[in-house]
Amino acid sequence: MYVNGVKIDWSVKETMIGPEAAKADGSFINWLVSYELPMISTDVDGNENTLLTIINTTKRVMLRLTKTDLGKTTQLSGATFILEAVDADGKVLTSEVSKTATTGAAGTLVFDNLKCGVRYRLTETEAPSGYLKTNEYIYFVINEDGTVSVEESFYAEAGSTAYNLIVRNGMVVDLPESGSNGTSMFYALGLLLMAITASIYIRYLRKRRCHD
Repeated sequence: MYVNGVKIDWSVKETMIGPEAAKADGSFINWLVSYELPMISTDVDGNENTLLTIINTTKRVMLRLTKTDLGKTTQLSGATFILEAVDADGKVLTSEVSKTATTGAAGTLVFDNLKCGVRYRLTETEAPSGYLKTNEYIYFVINEDGTVSVEESFYAEAGSTAYNLIVRNGMVVDLPESGSNGTSMFYALGLLLMAITASIYIRYLRKRRCHD
């Protein structure tokens, strides 16, 4: 480009796309940016115009969630989750889409069209049959390299492969009904423990008397 007969070299670089800022190298975590060659035209008055086209293409990822028992030996179907993007205080980001999905026969589900670097909150709304629903929110971030950073959680952890999350459930334990054999067993165990305690105490008293 020439201005008053002097050649000027110029460059254009996109630094923000919505709320997302470019990284130090000029690239974006969730966008692919391409620059087309400038098109130069002349208007009716002989003025030279330059048109530069910049194309932003969304870059999104998928998260695979695996639902298992506490020992991670059995994959569980029928677990339903709500996935929401939240800020540092846990407030839902209305600019992002909430998603709901249920694990299938293989005990897995997929959330697609997610962003890297965004804090997500996972809420279990329905547990697999025979299992307890998780009693905590699960917070995590998908990193650009595919690893999943899970905030402190008893039930959730990152999977061994990229873009994977494992969520575990404890089994429902049925307490014995009144008058059943199970109740009788509990009473018997209680009496046995009392007898053992009494026996130990009696031995202690006898030894004490001997020393006295």
